[in-house]
Amino acid sequence: MKRSNEVQWNTTENETFRFLRSAWDVRKAKELIAAKPRKVDEMSISGPAELVGSPVGPTFVMGITVNWSRCESHEVNMDVPVILARRKDGTHMPIDGWHRIAKAKMTGRTTLPCVVLTRKESIQVEI
Repeated sequence: MKRSNEVQWNTTENETFRFLRSAWDVRKAKELIAAKPRKVDEMSISGPAELVGSPVGPTFVMGITVNWSRCESHEVNMDVPVILARRKDGTHMPIDGWHRIAKAKMTGRTTLPCVVLTRKESIQVEI
């Protein structure tokens, strides 16, 4: 099983993910993951894939913007884990990896690697 410390997390760029009225500091999430290695799990893309629309439809659905041309490039590496924040209700929200989710949907892949922030960490990265 892969561990998060085997991934090169880009912590130099400021990144923010916004969804509806919520926002997360993705760079800070990557810093927390790099500082505290954890196992990489597998996640089903079925739920999140509904939020990215489709390459032939609108590129903006429910607040998730996906550049489908970018998804077709080698720039989007589906081996990099999606980062999931734990919400108050116990569900998880992808805060980094939407282009990987879209590319997986586009190519017929049903799962992606992921790392999950603890609830405490999720609160720390909320803006």
